[in-house]
Amino acid sequence: MTPALLQSSKTLDKLYQKQLNQTKNHPSHGKYINYRNVYNKLKRNSKSHYYSKLFEDYKGDVRKTWRTLNSITGRSNYKSTLNNKFRINTQITDNTVDIANGFCKYFSEIGEVFASKIPKARQSFDTYLRTKQNSRSIFFSPTDTHEILKIMSSLKSKKSTGHDNISANFIKQVQTNISLPLSILINKSLEHGYVPKMFKTAKVTPIYKAKDALEFTNYRPISLLPTISKILEKVVHKRLYNFLNSQGLLYPSQYGFRPKHSTIQAIAEFTSHISHSNEKHENSLSVLLDLSKAFDTIDHNILLHKLNHYGVRGVALDWFRSYLSERNQFVKFQNTESELLKVPCGVPQGSVLGPLLFIIYTNDLPNSLNFSKCILFADDTTIFYSSHHLDTLYTNISHDLSSLSEWFKANKLSLNISKTNYILIKNNNDILLNHTLTIGDEIIKQVNKAKFLGIMIDEKLNWNDHIKYCKNKLSSGLYAINSSKHILSREHLRSLYYTLIHPHLTYGLLLWGSTYKTFLHKLEVLQNKSIRSITKSKYNESTGPIYKKLGILPLSKLYQLEAAKFMFLNHKNDLPSPLLSIFTPNIDIHQHGTRHRNDPHISARRIHLSSQCFIHNAPHIWYNIPPPVKETKTVGSFCSKMKKYLNV
Repeated sequence: MTPALLQSSKTLDKLYQKQLNQTKNHPSHGKYINYRNVYNKLKRNSKSHYYSKLFEDYKGDVRKTWRTLNSITGRSNYKSTLNNKFRINTQITDNTVDIANGFCKYFSEIGEVFASKIPKARQSFDTYLRTKQNSRSIFFSPTDTHEILKIMSSLKSKKSTGHDNISANFIKQVQTNISLPLSILINKSLEHGYVPKMFKTAKVTPIYKAKDALEFTNYRPISLLPTISKILEKVVHKRLYNFLNSQGLLYPSQYGFRPKHSTIQAIAEFTSHISHSNEKHENSLSVLLDLSKAFDTIDHNILLHKLNHYGVRGVALDWFRSYLSERNQFVKFQNTESELLKVPCGVPQGSVLGPLLFIIYTNDLPNSLNFSKCILFADDTTIFYSSHHLDTLYTNISHDLSSLSEWFKANKLSLNISKTNYILIKNNNDILLNHTLTIGDEIIKQVNKAKFLGIMIDEKLNWNDHIKYCKNKLSSGLYAINSSKHILSREHLRSLYYTLIHPHLTYGLLLWGSTYKTFLHKLEVLQNKSIRSITKSKYNESTGPIYKKLGILPLSKLYQLEAAKFMFLNHKNDLPSPLLSIFTPNIDIHQHGTRHRNDPHISARRIHLSSQCFIHNAPHIWYNIPPPVKETKTVGSFCSKMKKYLNV
């Protein structure tokens, strides 16, 4: 607000007072209306100029840019704002020392508390390691300045620090000066199997999850470790993952924290299995399991035994033993630091190695199953099975759940039955007779829809529930765009679209983008409204030219792009192994030397659900792509060419 606008605001107030109790035909009312319109126009222009200048000033600072956008749209990250008061031993307090110590005590003990409540298993954890011990052993090859510089360059420019008060931002500024001594330090660590104690102290930040904000139980810990320790962990992570991958030791359907693996690929394997089963007139049952504090209850001795089984021995095993032992943490709450407490079990959340160690820990989980298939994404576990007969379906799944329960007990992981549920996807008219699923004495709840890795799965698998979920998200995003369209430039509104609208349209689009057009129409309407708002077009203006002008693809073409990208990765054999087998090449069906002999065979589908699945529709899209686009070498250049092809 400039001084001139403030003065105009006072004048407007005086004019408003004068026209009170006057008719609309009175001259004072007309004078007020004219002055108000001119004032509002000047105020909008001033506001727009103010924010444009801010965006120009913050051009290189992503955090400040989004803080400005959030202030305009009224969006705030409430989860990053902690409560001022907490409940400790039934008493509510605002004493920062007590709160910091309370958080630290809770986060340090939670793993042991949950582990102590897990019943004793009938079998030892090592009985599930059915494969022979890997005869090959990992060797930690030394690092060099080139690798260290590459790792430091890849660090995100963050100002947050661990207990050493050294940020990644600072490390990047001095990387050329410290790369040599740092490479020597890391090589000494790898050579002697020892992790310095200062690398094992975590500064913990509580992040609010949900429910009562006064309770410590409704917060999760994010560990801030020294940046230099993360560089060391990245060096070890690269060697360990490459070793496990080269030996083929990781479970193929583990999609979590692995390069070239994603949540959508995990759901793609699930839906392709259901589609094939439906085509055979089979019923399918899927159980979505929920673990409590999975990362916190990991037993270090069990983890070290499994590492040894997979080939981590000698000095390398000593390094991991050192990495896991004598870990401690403190909580910083409103500039107050808690006491330092030991962490006896679990892997640190926020570390580089934590997720990889967790998937190694659960790598043998599928060995407990005799009938079902299993898809893993870190601590998200889903088992599913198909059969013509409901009796067989429930009997075999129940057997596997019993075995799985024993695996969890043996490995000291806690299963949350209250949040575990199952979906039955029926494909025939069998009568459902009082079938129930149980784990021990507890009944698993049957639901008609559930969220699976961010996608709403329903019992008909027609994606209507997920589209309703997306519709709500798009409506919220559209409101934010409309609220700021008079303030932001077209460029900034387009950026807002790619943050608030585009992610919800593209996430899982490969899976649900071929459903009924009547379902998709709801999303198309909202997408059209959003691009009209960006360009400030009329409500009934044709959207075709607007999409081209903005370089944005409409929903139908976005689906073609996602399907084509999936088929390109399949063509390059660059998908996870379970997905490479869902298509049959034409050459396996017939020996004719056609131009499509290496493309996937398109089978006739008898079931409507199968005909709507991506495994049926994606090959159709692939067939129609021009050869020059198909012959692209990288997925990035393929997507660029596809966008140009679709936007013609």
